[in-house]
Amino acid sequence: VHNVASGTQRHSWTSIANLAYAVEGRRTLALAAEWTQYDGGYALPEFSCAENVVSLGGMVKRSQGSPSSGDTIAHLPEGCRPSGSLDFTVRSGSSTGISQIMIDKDGNVEFHGEWGSNWLSLHGITFTFGAVQKTLDLHHAWYNFNNGLQPLQYSCEGNLVTVSGRVAAGTWGS
Repeated sequence: VHNVASGTQRHSWTSIANLAYAVEGRRTLALAAEWTQYDGGYALPEFSCAENVVSLGGMVKRSQGSPSSGDTIAHLPEGCRPSGSLDFTVRSGSSTGISQIMIDKDGNVEFHGEWGSNWLSLHGITFTFGAVQKTLDLHHAWYNFNNGLQPLQYSCEGNLVTVSGRVAAGTWGS
């Protein structure tokens, strides 16, 4: 595990939750023309698609210019796509250290958010497809932040449970 620090916030801790990486069956991720792999010994942009689980990895950068929100980074093949749009928070070279990636049902992997440097990590992007998705009940005024995204759901595939969706405007409590 290698920490790549960026952004203006500095903490004495780093979360390593949500790390998932297939060690076999990885394939090269076909990048859009304006994107390329991030050099310097970092992992190549790849994905795995097996047993109803997709995981992405590697680091990418723009080959020219800065991206606009909604720019396509890559495209996932049929059979390796979510049933609805999903978004993921990933590490980046932006001033906040994070950016958003959205993957839609057509397999488009899109950049969303602030761009402040020339790299974007795809590590930690993992989702299930083809598995039975079950809706999670929301409490304490939390609601699904639909905006074209899937509602909060979970699936149990083999020994892996995944939770996906976006929620908003709730309160903390028991």
